[in-house]
Amino acid sequence: MDNKELYEILQDYAVSTRNDKEIVFKKLNRSQKRVKQNRHKPQYIFAGLMCTIVLVLSIALPIALVDTTQNNNQTTYCSTDDLIFNSEESLDILINDYKINAKYPSYEAVMISSISAQNSSAFKGALLGYLIFDDTMLDIDLAIVPKTHILQIYEDYFIMQNTIAWDEYEVKFSVEKTTDFEYKLQIYFTDDKYDYFVTSKSDTEIEPHILLNLLYEN
Repeated sequence: MDNKELYEILQDYAVSTRNDKEIVFKKLNRSQKRVKQNRHKPQYIFAGLMCTIVLVLSIALPIALVDTTQNNNQTTYCSTDDLIFNSEESLDILINDYKINAKYPSYEAVMISSISAQNSSAFKGALLGYLIFDDTMLDIDLAIVPKTHILQIYEDYFIMQNTIAWDEYEVKFSVEKTTDFEYKLQIYFTDDKYDYFVTSKSDTEIEPHILLNLLYEN
C-alpha cells in the first residue's frame, strides 16, 4: 500500500467519523432542547393554573360578597322584647306619616296601632283590631309587617301547613280549639311588600275565606 492509498483510507475514515459525530451532536442537541422544554412545562402549567384561579376569584368573589351583603340587608329579625306598640288616631297616620301603603280591610278598625322596633329605626308596621258580629262574634287582630322584617311573635305563621286560594293570594291557615267555647284561627298571606298576619277568636269555628271576605267585604 502506497502513501496515496493510505491517505485516501484515512480521509474516508475521518469523514465517516465526522459524520457520526455530527449525527450524535444533533441527537444530543435535540435531547437537550426537549429537556429544556420539559423543564419549563411545569412552570407554564403552574402559571396557567394561577391565571385561571385569579380569573375565577375575580368573578366569583365579588358576586359572593354582593350576595352576602344583599342577604344581610334583606331581612331584619325583631324579637318580641324589641317591639314597641303605639296607639294611633287613624289609618291616615299609618299611610301618610309612616308610608305603610298596604292592603287595608274595608271594615272599620276599632283599634289602630303602629309597630316599631328598638333594633331597627327604619321599621314601621301596623296592628289593627276589629270586632265583627255576624253569625258569631269575631275578635280579630291584623298585623301588617314589611317583608324586610320578621317578627318573632309571627314567625310560626310561615310554617302553617293548610292552604287555600283567596282572591289573588295563597293563604296559609291554622285552626285550633283553645277552650270549649273558643276557636282560634290564624291566617297568613303576602304581597310584594308586606306580610299579613290575621288572628281571630270566636265561639264557633269559621272558615278562613269567610273571615277574609267579612274583613275585606268581598
